[in-house]
Amino acid sequence: MTGLRLTSAIAIAFLSSVALVSIASLARAEDQPVSATSGVLTTGGTSAAAAPADAVTAPAPVTSHAPVTTGTLTPTIAAPANVTAANAIPDSVAPGASAVIVELRAKLATAPSDMAEKERADHTALTDFYAARNGAGLWVTDTGFTAKARALVKEIENADAYGLDAKDFSLPEVLPDVPDNDTAATSVDAAATAELQLSAAALKYARFARGGRIADPAAQLTTNLDRRPQWIEPKVILDRLAGSEDPGAVLRSLQPQHPQFEKLRQLYVAALPKPDTEKNGAPLSAAAKRLRANMEMWRWMPDDMGAMHVFNNIPEFMQYVYKDGQVIRTEKIVAGMLDKQSTIFSRPLKYVVLRPQWRVPESIKVNELWPSLLRGGGLMRQYDLQLETKDG
Repeated sequence: MTGLRLTSAIAIAFLSSVALVSIASLARAEDQPVSATSGVLTTGGTSAAAAPADAVTAPAPVTSHAPVTTGTLTPTIAAPANVTAANAIPDSVAPGASAVIVELRAKLATAPSDMAEKERADHTALTDFYAARNGAGLWVTDTGFTAKARALVKEIENADAYGLDAKDFSLPEVLPDVPDNDTAATSVDAAATAELQLSAAALKYARFARGGRIADPAAQLTTNLDRRPQWIEPKVILDRLAGSEDPGAVLRSLQPQHPQFEKLRQLYVAALPKPDTEKNGAPLSAAAKRLRANMEMWRWMPDDMGAMHVFNNIPEFMQYVYKDGQVIRTEKIVAGMLDKQSTIFSRPLKYVVLRPQWRVPESIKVNELWPSLLRGGGLMRQYDLQLETKDG
């Protein structure tokens, strides 16, 4: 069998063990490309996961807005030195950059020296995007905020409903009741700052939605967790936002689209502290934290699990083979102990070994088998184990 992908699943359970993936049970699976995924995220000594479930429709976001600061519109502003004729679009093709865009280019001309790798990538993408953009900005014009800006803010403020934290995103103040054709003036500098804040917040939201809050799970959590965020290039995000009249829908599309994630999200929203003046800022419950941890795990899963894939549900000790969204085979699997964890991974597999040999690790030989042999070999008889020399 070629082109097999293995993925170990997660289910809502409180088990600290991790599965040892067994693929011998796939002997009767069809000979065609398959995918599978493996994983458990442990928080506070507890593992949790989500079993496959039908998709659940997401509830409508609930948001709030704050006031906007207005000032005086500066009629003209000098272009920064780094904007050259080579970057300009001829007037016969497109209008020249607005004063807001020109000011924004100046703000992007110098990148802070303490930027992390992904933040620097966002800054580079923003610089290139606005260097090529003429006319008005995405979110702010010379006369105020656009309807797209308010839709973007509304979705980002609803980040908590997706297991993110709205306070992580720096947003300008926006009046929800300002009409699209509002003529209230705002200074060019403030408008450029607001435009940059909104675009930067959208890119940061995209990174976090794709699992970027924990950029290197193996280094930050455990080396047994061979998973990584499913990054999307910031240029792609900016192009999607520029080409859509519904930036909220663009941001929602960046969240995991697996039905298991949506079911976890629904449970998480139900577990959030209810709006109450006496409980504002109340900490998350233990159940909500477990749900959020498992939602984060799904952000590291491949978007496309494959029409046929193997899904190992670790806390359930079960393996599921899916084809076209339907379970076609189930099998029990072996799970390692807390101190003998197996690597959690999602990879394409090239072949399946039937009745594979298992070489006993040195630690088990020394700490378990050898003491048993000294006592008479009861462990060998119990599990029908045999010793073989290199000569057979």
